Amino acid sequence: MEQYARWAGMLCGAAAVMVATQPAWAAPTQVTAVRINQTNAGIEMTLETKGGKRPQVFAVPNGNSWMADIINTQLRLPDGTSFSQDNPAPSIALVTVKQQNANSIRVTVTGKNGPITGGAIDSGAADLTFSIKQTIVAQSTTPTATPRPQVTSPVQLPRLQNGSPVWPQAQNVAPPLRPRAIAPPVGDISVSTRDSSASTINIDSNEVVQGLELRDAPVKEVLALLAREAGLNLAFSTEDEESQAQGSEEASKGQTITMYVENESVQDVFNNILRVTGLEANRIGRTIFVGTKLPIAASQIVTRTLRLNQVPVGSAAAFLAIQGSSSQQVITETIRTAEGEGVERVVREQTRTVIEPLSAKEGMGPLLLRGLSVVTDERLNAITLIEEARKVEMATALLT
Repeated sequence: MEQYARWAGMLCGAAAVMVATQPAWAAPTQVTAVRINQTNAGIEMTLETKGGKRPQVFAVPNGNSWMADIINTQLRLPDGTSFSQDNPAPSIALVTVKQQNANSIRVTVTGKNGPITGGAIDSGAADLTFSIKQTIVAQSTTPTATPRPQVTSPVQLPRLQNGSPVWPQAQNVAPPLRPRAIAPPVGDISVSTRDSSASTINIDSNEVVQGLELRDAPVKEVLALLAREAGLNLAFSTEDEESQAQGSEEASKGQTITMYVENESVQDVFNNILRVTGLEANRIGRTIFVGTKLPIAASQIVTRTLRLNQVPVGSAAAFLAIQGSSSQQVITETIRTAEGEGVERVVREQTRTVIEPLSAKEGMGPLLLRGLSVVTDERLNAITLIEEARKVEMATALLT
């Protein structure tokens, strides 16, 4: 197959030269029929052509198959745009002729027991004739001694216990190797679609709200009412210190909501209010914690560390920062000061280390990873994600 790929590359190069030196391609030759005759060694295949010049043929064997690309040709068969025949000879399993692209066709011959070789026969006519046969590999008839099987002892690997290696005492077998990651072929696009919707709170209730109409109702009281309906407790965080210090009427009143609900479950109504108001919520036991920004102790924070192998951690952190995550960069600054003049001029250097935040600015698009903390380790090329489980899963999917 590598040899065939090289042929394809040479063909592309040749095509580029022909386009540069000729004003236009000649009219494609039409293949109107395919005839196959069985021979002693294999088959003889003829492609009947009409119009155009004698096309170019690029053929290459590929193990138990033989392929040929015929350039500047089009299939115009009475039965359709492709040809296929099974078992045309004892050594041939399948013959196919298909339109490869707009101006080339591909002939594929698959053998049964051994490699296939073929070539074009110059009969002097405009038709294309190929002789295809199976290569016979000579086998020695001299009896040979049966080799004795080699007995190899299994590989012994120690395991660590309290920092010290401990050799296995029973069956010493090395663990199987995990498959390595394989990059997609050149030209293909790796597509990954993930659900980016917000996480939901499960309140374990089958109650249905038959009808509910609210106008400028305090969100805190509505959520407390729904939590009591589900038999759960609600803990609502207080306003931030800045709002309390202002003491304004809006701060004292709190966030309000206007909604109309009919025949919807209590759980869906509860989560819809969280989505509209942008509040965070987490359930621990029989208590639901709600707030504009929940403290770490009341949140379901998870930590995941990924050791990257195809991208530097700095680039990965910048990629996540564009999606709304926050990280800290350690930057070393060197300050040079000059004292004196002329030959007595002395330049002194002072180095200091500063930590600068890296996060995206608010724009028109959604920042799905807002609140995610990213920590990088340059030496291990590892990145650590810290946030609630839903956002950690989304960040992992984006990096993958």
